[in-house]
Amino acid sequence: MQFWISVLERIDYLLHTTAWWVYLVFLYCLIIGWKSLYPRVISYYRLFAVPLLLGFWWIHVTYSRYDLTFSHVSTSVLAGLAGNFIGWKVYRRARIEADKRKKLIKLPGTKSTLVSIALIFFFRYYFGYYQVVNQSNLINPFFIYSDLIISALIVGFIVGRGFYYLNAYRTAPHANLSKNTARH
Repeated sequence: MQFWISVLERIDYLLHTTAWWVYLVFLYCLIIGWKSLYPRVISYYRLFAVPLLLGFWWIHVTYSRYDLTFSHVSTSVLAGLAGNFIGWKVYRRARIEADKRKKLIKLPGTKSTLVSIALIFFFRYYFGYYQVVNQSNLINPFFIYSDLIISALIVGFIVGRGFYYLNAYRTAPHANLSKNTARH
């Protein structure tokens, strides 16, 4: 029973010490993730909103937490490139439609956006919580590199998907789309 009380106290601490704006960002990302479950037509420029948001957040949090060393940067870059490759490979068969005059793109429904967002928030909070609870984790190489690798893989996956969609948009034949053709 003491174990569950301890877990609930930790969750309570985490919820009460989280900045209010993080909940808004999380809600926005969940809405985007939920919408991505269904085929949809979006502006070509919106395609990169979530990857940019999550990418900047990841860079800010990671490098405000840890020293900017060659080892940390190279580990992050390599894991990010691996995630990028995986994201590209997973989506390489996804078919899109492109309205090049209106700059619209029709994307297939997918669970990966919602899952990726949930994973990023989970791991950001997991590592952030254990950093606050135990400051010695900031010098623990296993903790640091686990955080760097997992975060970079997930962000890289999302960016890889974005690069695939960018390339697919560029090579797709023109199709007349409108925002109201989002769902079938």
